[in-house]
Parts: sequence; structure tokens; C-alpha cells
Amino acid sequence: MSDARREQTQILEQMGRITRMRRGYLSEQYNRKKNPDGTERRWGPYYTLQAWVGGRNRSERIPSESAVQVRQDLQNYETFSGLCERYVDLSEGIAKADDADSKKKSRRFRRPSAERSRNS
Repeated sequence: MSDARREQTQILEQMGRITRMRRGYLSEQYNRKKNPDGTERRWGPYYTLQAWVGGRNRSERIPSESAVQVRQDLQNYETFSGLCERYVDLSEGIAKADDADSKKKSRRFRRPSAERSRNS
């Protein structure tokens, strides 16, 4: 098995170990209010997950206690996307190498079959 094919197998195994993922961006927001005495009061943080899905921006509120898990899910998606890119790069390299090998093999000189049978 070639190094590229071995790496493809490893990538697929790594991808299979990722069970949770989300795409998008998690933003942390605060509500603020100025008091008459000039001090500011702040509530939060509130979390919002935003993502482009089906050509539209989707937004959902995330409870504070879920924010850590959502961040991990977002990181898992980034890791998965990177693995996909690497897999495609390897696959393209394999395809190009296979094409180059088949062109080399087809360039070899062969006598036509009629000529071979006459000389035998």
C-alpha cells in the first residue's frame, strides 16, 4: 500500500472518531444599561450561534452552560473540514500519479498483432 493510500485510511479513521460538530461562529453578547448616576450595568454573557445554511444566515441562542460544548463542536467541524481538504489533496495526487503511470505504459512500442503472428 502506498504512503498516500495509507494516509487516506488514517484520515478516514480520524474523521470517523468525530461524532459531534457544528458549523458557524459562536458570539458572546452582553446587555448594557446606563444608570442615571453614570454607572453601567451589564448582564450576560449571552451566546448566539450563527451559520450560513442553505444560503441563509441562521442564528440560535445557546444557553451559557452549553457554550463550552458548542465551542468544542465548532472546533471539531474545523478539524473535520481540514481532514476533508487533506483527503481530497491526496486523492488528486493519487489520480495524477495513476494517470502518469498509465500514459507511460501506453507509450511502449507494440507490434501490431498481424505482424507478430507472421514472424512467429
